[in-house]
Amino acid sequence: MTVTTSWKTTIGSACVVVLLATGSVAEALDSAAAEPPAIRLAGDDRAFIKQSAGAGIFEVEASKLAAQKAQSPEVRKFAQMLVRQHTAVNAQLKTLAEDKSYTLPLEMPGAKRSTLASLSQSSGAAFDAAYLRQVGIKDHKTDIKHFETAARSAKDPDLKTWAGKTLPSLKEHLAAAESLESSVGIAHKP
Repeated sequence: MTVTTSWKTTIGSACVVVLLATGSVAEALDSAAAEPPAIRLAGDDRAFIKQSAGAGIFEVEASKLAAQKAQSPEVRKFAQMLVRQHTAVNAQLKTLAEDKSYTLPLEMPGAKRSTLASLSQSSGAAFDAAYLRQVGIKDHKTDIKHFETAARSAKDPDLKTWAGKTLPSLKEHLAAAESLESSVGIAHKP
């Protein structure tokens, strides 16, 4: 009887080990399927979201500054339009990121903070020129390049669609800044 009891105990113990191991594997598979989508976002998609959020914060803050400091009424009007439209785009990106369980940065990148600080030191026509060159032209050209890439090759279909839908307004902003730069008599410096 001892051999039979020992054999049954061994078989029972083995079954428990198999069940625990199977449960652990199943649990691991369940947790992988339940991972937040941000973990499954491609690295390039995460980088695009982060870059877009930082650029968006900067463009809104720089445009708020321009809405107050610009000498030209046309530059102030342009800045106010950018505040409205980029605030809306930033809100769309925030919703998209939340849907993907991705946390957006709350602040602009350090280089953009430095650019904003430098911009805030300007005044009058020099401010208008610096704002249009940096925010209206240079940053929008950079944004357009990033958004074109994302609209073409983002792995996440929602992100790809959002980038494609946002691109035309960025191109309109660039065209308006270039036109404004000419109309207010600011010589373009590449």
